[in-house]
Amino acid sequence: MRRSIADSSSLAGGGAARPAVKVPGVEEQAVVKTRGINLLPSRYVQQLAILFIAAVLLGIVLYQASAVMVPVVAAIVIGSTIGPYADYAERRGIPPFLIYTAMTLLLALIPYLLIVSLSTPVSSWIARAPEVGVLLEGRLRFLERPMAAWQEIREAIQNLSGDGTPEVQVATPTTLDSVVAGALSFVTPAVSQLLVFFGALIFFLAGRRQLKQWLTLSFADRRSRLRTLKAIAEIETSLTTYLTSMTAINLGVGALTTAVVYLMGIPNPAMWGLAAFFCNFIPYVGPLILALVFVVVGLLTFDNTLQAMILPTVYMLIVAVETQIATPAVMSRRLEMNSFLVFVGIVFWSWMWGLAGAFLALPLLIMGNAVVRHMQPDAEKDVLP
Repeated sequence: MRRSIADSSSLAGGGAARPAVKVPGVEEQAVVKTRGINLLPSRYVQQLAILFIAAVLLGIVLYQASAVMVPVVAAIVIGSTIGPYADYAERRGIPPFLIYTAMTLLLALIPYLLIVSLSTPVSSWIARAPEVGVLLEGRLRFLERPMAAWQEIREAIQNLSGDGTPEVQVATPTTLDSVVAGALSFVTPAVSQLLVFFGALIFFLAGRRQLKQWLTLSFADRRSRLRTLKAIAEIETSLTTYLTSMTAINLGVGALTTAVVYLMGIPNPAMWGLAAFFCNFIPYVGPLILALVFVVVGLLTFDNTLQAMILPTVYMLIVAVETQIATPAVMSRRLEMNSFLVFVGIVFWSWMWGLAGAFLALPLLIMGNAVVRHMQPDAEKDVLP
């Protein structure tokens, strides 16, 4: 009897003791989990907020300081492209400054060639501006009916909304003085930006190795330094591959465009070939703009509308062959990027920096792609197929 009572008391004591031992542990785990649930999102939200604020501030600085940032960024892109050629020449016993000097002089010749090639056609177009306007109005007469219908719809919507007050527009005639003033307002900042570009390019090439060493040593551990060196090397290699390949491909596009324009009897074929060469550096947008210009040129040159559409059609065929066959065959696979991201990047940088931003959009995407690739930890690169 005593034994059974003792056993029962021991069982009761053991049952009472087990919760007293285990419940605090469960409560502590619950508290830890609760703290983790409460703290982790707030930490991530703070980091995302800081990154968002930093990105917005950086965008404001890039937009407001575009007059300085555009030539400096262009100098960094061109300097990073020339750098591997200088390293290769140095390994062959050629001093790097000779390569730097030759490349800088070659780049300085480009604005001179543009001015020489465009001076005669542009001056003739300015002189024939009234005649060209009347001729273009006659060629585009078939658009009068759609434009009139659109105007009728617009007036009907304004009458329904109660805003039927006619607008008084004062036409200001375009004079030669206004044209010259507009041209000077464009040329003056362009000349200053060219000077900033060449100055930044010279100093960047002169201190390229010191900048690379300073950027690498700014990290404390060896792994981060090695990753930085690999990222810089990939940026230089990718930019050199891209710009060199695109220059060769665009030379072919410009030569074919020059031949087509010459065979069709349109004046200034070399100028149009040069325009095709530069416009092809802007994917999608550049060829489309030049094709629309070719439509206007065809309408001004030929009386038949179908004949006027030959030049833009042939040009778009050349661009299609270059985009679908030539570029994929020449470019490296690591330079392949999503077409949507390329288009969005071109639109964003065009809005940010204008035409220069459109030229720099793809090199900036290549640089960002290389940096993001090397920022990923090695253990996480091959997790997904």
